[in-house]
Amino acid sequence: YTIQKILARSSTPAEVSSALKARGFTHILYDINYVYGRPSTFTPRDKTLFSAFQNEHLEPVRTDQSYFLYRIK
Repeated sequence: YTIQKILARSSTPAEVSSALKARGFTHILYDINYVYGRPSTFTPRDKTLFSAFQNEHLEPVRTDQSYFLYRIK
């Protein structure tokens, strides 16, 4: 829910990163199905912005099946 609120209020990947850091987040763990899969409640805009944020501001730490752990740069 938190990431969806941040995505809705942000227009750039940098804004997403800043909003998470301002809340004290250092890492993000997510299930790829929750973000991109059929049960996802993310809008197409949210998915696009999250993908850009991931590419520009996240560093992979660990992957386990459909779960991904990233460090926010």
